[in-house]
Amino acid sequence: MKRIWKYTHSKKYMISNLGEVKSLRSGSNLKGFYRGRGKYKCVEIEGKKNMIHRLTAIAFIDNPENKRCVNHKDGNKLNNRVDNLKWCTDRENKDHAKKAGLYPSGENHGRSKLTEKDVEEIRGKYTWYDRNKHSQYKLAEEYGVSRSAIQKVLDRTNWSLSI
Repeated sequence: MKRIWKYTHSKKYMISNLGEVKSLRSGSNLKGFYRGRGKYKCVEIEGKKNMIHRLTAIAFIDNPENKRCVNHKDGNKLNNRVDNLKWCTDRENKDHAKKAGLYPSGENHGRSKLTEKDVEEIRGKYTWYDRNKHSQYKLAEEYGVSRSAIQKVLDRTNWSLSI
């Protein structure tokens, strides 16, 4: 792909279709840093942190539907080339992440306190007819989670793909 440059930020900086940011004052590319839970590459311009994939999309990709998210088609958050980016909605972005396996769920989620085995046990222990023995409150205490977390497991609001 041939490198193409466009102005950004009041013509003091340029962004390439390959995801490079250049200062026109110094003539050199900005190094950048990594930010956020997903470790997106960013640069600081005029005191503001800017994600490179967003700068690239703003400069090179039309957004007639005014979508607010930029998706990395290949799932690689460091690949900020214009041919790897597209505008999308929050829902489209989350759906893409789930399909690509980029959205951790179940016990692979960083904040999960329960395992698949725990969920199976909770659903096995809780019965409508024997609620006093294994109430949602007692199960919450036993597994170290809130009562609402137990309710979500039982309703399959969370862990819906589990057993």
